[in-house]
Amino acid sequence: MNFYAQNLAFLCALCAVLLYRRYRRRGPQLAPFDAARLETARKFQWRFLAPYALAVAADWLQASRPFPAGIGKPSADPKPFQGPHLYALYRDDKQLPEEDIALLYAIGFLSAAVSTIFAGQFIDFVGRRAACSFCCCLNGLSTSSVVLCRSMPMLILGRVAGGMATTLLFSAFETSMICEYNFLKLDESTLPLKTVLENMTLVNSAVAMISGVAGDALVTASGMRSMPFTLADLCCAVAQVLILFLWRDDEPQGLSCLLCRHVKSSVPVVDWRWRDCQLGIETVLTNKKISVLTFATCCFEGAMYLFIFFWTAALTSVRLQAGIDDKPPLGLIFSSFMCAMMAGSLVSATVKTPSRQSAMMVLYLAMVIGSGSLSCAVLFEDERKLFWAFCVLEATIGAYFPAMGFLKSEYVDDKMRGHVYGALRLPLNLFVLTAHMLDREGDDHRSKVFLTLAGLLLERSPSSALETATTSSHARDASWRHGLLSAVVLAAAATLILGDAKLLLLQPALFLLRASHHLLAVSRSLSSEPAPVCLRPVSFATVPPVSRPLTMALADETTRVVAQFDFSDADVNRHVGEFLQQMNDGLEREDTSISQIPTYVTGVPNGTEKGLYLAVDLGGTNFRVCSITLNGDTTFNLTYNKIAIPKQLMVADTARELFAFLAKQIELFLREHHAEHFESHVRRRNTSSTPLGYRDEHIFRLGFTFSFPVKQLGINKGRLIRWTKGFDIPDAVGKDVCALLQQEIDLLRLPVKVAALVNDTVGTLMARSYTSDGKHRSILGGIFGTGTNGAYIEKTSNIKKRIEGEYDKSTGEMVVNTEWGSFDNQLNVLPTTPWDRTLDNQSVNPGFQMFEKRVSGMFLGEIVRLAMLDMMKNEATSLFKDLNSSFNDWGTTTSISPQSGMLKPWGLDSAIMSVAASDNSPELSTLRQELENVLQVYNPSLEDAQAFKAVCNAVARRAARLSAVAIGAVALKSGKIDDPNEEVLDIGVDGSLVEHYPFFRDMIYEALLAVDGIGPQGVKKIRIGIAKDGSGVGAALIALVAQRMEKPGDFLADLRMDIRRSMDAMAEAEEESRMSRMTYLAAGIVGFAALAAIWWNRQR
Repeated sequence: MNFYAQNLAFLCALCAVLLYRRYRRRGPQLAPFDAARLETARKFQWRFLAPYALAVAADWLQASRPFPAGIGKPSADPKPFQGPHLYALYRDDKQLPEEDIALLYAIGFLSAAVSTIFAGQFIDFVGRRAACSFCCCLNGLSTSSVVLCRSMPMLILGRVAGGMATTLLFSAFETSMICEYNFLKLDESTLPLKTVLENMTLVNSAVAMISGVAGDALVTASGMRSMPFTLADLCCAVAQVLILFLWRDDEPQGLSCLLCRHVKSSVPVVDWRWRDCQLGIETVLTNKKISVLTFATCCFEGAMYLFIFFWTAALTSVRLQAGIDDKPPLGLIFSSFMCAMMAGSLVSATVKTPSRQSAMMVLYLAMVIGSGSLSCAVLFEDERKLFWAFCVLEATIGAYFPAMGFLKSEYVDDKMRGHVYGALRLPLNLFVLTAHMLDREGDDHRSKVFLTLAGLLLERSPSSALETATTSSHARDASWRHGLLSAVVLAAAATLILGDAKLLLLQPALFLLRASHHLLAVSRSLSSEPAPVCLRPVSFATVPPVSRPLTMALADETTRVVAQFDFSDADVNRHVGEFLQQMNDGLEREDTSISQIPTYVTGVPNGTEKGLYLAVDLGGTNFRVCSITLNGDTTFNLTYNKIAIPKQLMVADTARELFAFLAKQIELFLREHHAEHFESHVRRRNTSSTPLGYRDEHIFRLGFTFSFPVKQLGINKGRLIRWTKGFDIPDAVGKDVCALLQQEIDLLRLPVKVAALVNDTVGTLMARSYTSDGKHRSILGGIFGTGTNGAYIEKTSNIKKRIEGEYDKSTGEMVVNTEWGSFDNQLNVLPTTPWDRTLDNQSVNPGFQMFEKRVSGMFLGEIVRLAMLDMMKNEATSLFKDLNSSFNDWGTTTSISPQSGMLKPWGLDSAIMSVAASDNSPELSTLRQELENVLQVYNPSLEDAQAFKAVCNAVARRAARLSAVAIGAVALKSGKIDDPNEEVLDIGVDGSLVEHYPFFRDMIYEALLAVDGIGPQGVKKIRIGIAKDGSGVGAALIALVAQRMEKPGDFLADLRMDIRRSMDAMAEAEEESRMSRMTYLAAGIVGFAALAAIWWNRQR
């Protein structure tokens, strides 16, 4: 086995080991309720990667033997070109001269460069799926022209189509994948986006190797160089079919949108289309972060494309200098390169938590190592060392693409993705085209190209410029750093190209260039005339200044603000007492702060329940249909579909339009996920083979989570009070929403009964009670997220106010929906700061939901914003602004953009509070970076970040202690704190605040310690656990409870239902003009049986 075969075997073994370790390193299995999300993630990845693999296969088949070496080929061999079959077809089959072949290559790159200008607008105009399909068509046209045409105009047309296809391949496919990923709301817990991008690189590498082998095999077997192109056509066709059948049809802007713009703005359609084309370019030029990515893409991928054209010449040259006349085994080398690229991608995948920082570090290392590899290509004269330098470069390419894809997905908005991804390739294609126009033959020119590319990679490696506030601050205000860096690198590059490159590369100063924060000493060794802009460069501070004029004033103001959010142990006790009093008031009468609404749910599960149930959730712009299989061992399996509700149905003229849509989605769900059960029901319905009526096992019980204000009249009855969340259908107000849904379900004759109307807090209680161990049932379900509410188990004897509907009285208990968000609307005890009053006055419901406005995530960010805004108005503090750079620990000036969310009502998302709570680093670098990226506070000082963190912590701590008031009051109300038979009081909670805010539950426990009647001993009993998917699993469990409440053996009710279904069937058949005598006979028999049953029932 020769050297290259041994290395290929080694690289293949390395890839196998890395793949094995990757799959062994998978995290713990998802909980059962996430099984459906995992399945959705798997389907999404397969549906994307299958067409993508075929599309890149078609691209690789056109270059199934490695790459052209003709450009820059050594003069010792007049025809060493062993490049792709495309070149061989042009030269040998079509007898084209070298000049025409070079022209065709240039036209391909020019087409790719020009098409990037319009790619984004085209993707948005026709839709992402259609754009990917069109990419396959263009690729097919390109390959067909190569095989079938001989005239130069047609070949040029083929190259133009090929260039456009390449642009769409590298923009439309990735754009489509990321947008679909976001549309499906996948996340790091199911399928990290970086994993999909890594898999794209793996697929690309594997397909490249397979395509190379397949292309060579086809040529060898058939003797025809056109066979790889025929296979490429087939791959394009299959990919197009898969795209059309497997991918979701996204909504393109289309011509109608452009015409609509024209009508509204009186701007010509052509101008609008040109402005759309400019939009991506303007974003690349004006957005600093995207500009950094653009130039990094241009330098790295430009270096990659030029390396593609030169590596065969480099290996051939060192062979000739060593006196070896045999040509290198390009097939083995190419396969080795692909294995190296795959290995690089797998190594980069060892980053367990994908983040902007980790992706930036991978990108930085890829560029630095790639620069070293290209430099070694000039230094090494040994073929083996040169080969391994190229393998290392290919490995950096494998690491580069997933990292760059992840960063682009983070920084580019979905609405602009098509425009920006197209514009990103414009400077790249222009760079490659210009480089090819300057091509010269010979080793000297190739060495200069490699050294220039090495310098570009080193200069443009973005390091942490996108993420680290320290670097971004210097790049923005301490402009000497970037200016000097460019000057030094350009001087170094000129010296490398014009002087003795090998000697200079032995000097380590060049490679220390990016690692050093002090560039003056390095610049003097590389350039005789350094010209720094900044006269006072300083190292980055690791410890904040001990005393500066504004530090004490800001600290004092922060202390004053934080003190106003203090919530002492005495306050906790006083609030618990008031909470208990208002709970009792709500049980006795209507129109109280805590409403205490009976839910008619009189039992909670214990984890042993079994069965298959449906649940639907209408809570906003999406409608979710679920089926839940209860396994009887506290576990369950959940399958669901999520459907966006059309905007027109949210404001429909009649309620029937909306509820008919919901019923249709239930039918589609049953057909997709429960086809056997559904079809058997259809057969029974059509053949009238159920003379005894539909039995329980034929009917799905459904829990209906309806997250709008309703007056509940029974377990499956509730009148809509008003619409919220963008819905406005006056026809539905005052009607029973369960009956509206059931009516539309019956019209479709589905085997579904709306068994329960569900509140999400009740669902949380039920879900937690089922999944916790059977010894300790849950007593409370609480929501602490965007809003807050709770439901608990109350003795029916304590509910003094009238309960209108029927319920099961045998248990002596009922779940009560507290609606505690409105606790103490009178402000008898609730803490009130000036910022609480401002927030309440600016809200849509002043004077209501006062407890929620101090606890829920929807309002916490705005409270912080209002407090920080008042601090900014105090000139003495100089918060988020500096008089000069000496007052900032980074030596720069802090400023805030006029467009900052800090200056806009509701512009501060509560999510940044979690960042503030979790960042405990000495410099608060993560928080400062977030202030800059999210709130556009540029170069915030350490003191600024400390003040922001302190206010966030104070607001969140007050929210947690107020949450403890509600939990503690319910725990005391249950009477089980002092019960020696109760070892655990289980409490189920859900919501982003309690689940994701650092130490939120710990702060709740801390406050519970201070509650009289609980104390340290009581806290030991209280177990607060996360209850997931109350609107799905909880709704199904309430449907189970409702089923148990149904009276068994109601034959007459079943018979009446059968009669109604039969009459519906006859009416439908009459409309279709297919009424038969047998139908009339069946109707007569059913009618006679109904009369007999009614008479018999009355006699009894």
